[in-house]
Amino acid sequence: MSEHLAPSIVEAVLIGENDPRVLAMVPDPRRSVVAVEPERQEPGYWAGAASAVASDGLIHLAYRLRRPLGHGRGHAVAIARSRDGVRFETLLTIPSEEMDAESLERPALVRLPGGGWRIYLSCATHGTKHWRVEMLEAADPAGFDPRTRRVVLPGDAKTGVKDPVIMQRGGIWHL
Repeated sequence: MSEHLAPSIVEAVLIGENDPRVLAMVPDPRRSVVAVEPERQEPGYWAGAASAVASDGLIHLAYRLRRPLGHGRGHAVAIARSRDGVRFETLLTIPSEEMDAESLERPALVRLPGGGWRIYLSCATHGTKHWRVEMLEAADPAGFDPRTRRVVLPGDAKTGVKDPVIMQRGGIWHL
């Protein structure tokens, strides 16, 4: 075998579920804190279905604000930021009415490689079971403006689309 074609050595390490390295990565409710409280402490009210991005020493969070069925369901998406990942300052709230949506579901917040931000919003079409995904862009997460929205996944009469997860790997965007 040539010196230039020396075999590579691959080492596989198997660790058990009780290994401290694994346990340190597993969510533990005893260590959890509520970062964003719901509007009310009543059944059907919650803040969640979040998307988070760490950038420029801050954590940016986009999350759904939900009320019970018949009381507005996914009535808004909020965008907030934090220095410590525990205390969040709300930058902007996008009401479902401004997206012409009966309800909003999980948002996907994205930092663009060349600067700027994008948010993808799951929008329920009024009076139907149809969902679509719309996108907003801004220089800063506080600047998202629903008047500039663009439909990126329209769905159709038989197809509803919602709850996007967006990532970029190797220069290619994946949804």
